[in-house]
Amino acid sequence: MTISLRFLILALLTGSAFGLTNCKKDKEPEPDKRSQREIWLTTTGWNKQSITDAYTTPVGVVTSSTSPPSNYFPACALDDLDHFNADRTLTIEDGPLQCQSSTPPSTITWAFAANETEIIFNPAGVSNKITTLTATTLALTYTEAMPDGTTWNQTVTYAAR
Repeated sequence: MTISLRFLILALLTGSAFGLTNCKKDKEPEPDKRSQREIWLTTTGWNKQSITDAYTTPVGVVTSSTSPPSNYFPACALDDLDHFNADRTLTIEDGPLQCQSSTPPSTITWAFAANETEIIFNPAGVSNKITTLTATTLALTYTEAMPDGTTWNQTVTYAAR
């Protein structure tokens, strides 16, 4: 019984074609669909570095002062890290100096607004303008109008840790 060379080559090519088409390929990971700003915000923890208060009177007089966070927070809170999680929750990670608290931590959520130029914190509904957001620096500004017409802007600047 003689097998022709053509038949042998055809059989080998057909077998190779089936072998190549039946190989399972590993599924490629889904690309990250988050914006660059969200990736920067949610990739790291943020530590408060400075707080700037600026007051603008109805006639346009501006007074401004920058203070360390220690002027506003107890020492045990200065080493904490704020984490903006991808699930849109905010968690505060205690640093080595832990504050004693008798109340359990509440759940705070956050959401982007105004084309990712603002963050709204809930349940309070407080909006903060994102004045700086890079991989290493975050600055949030809260604005409030006072009864006398003065505008108060407080900017908290964070460093990535």
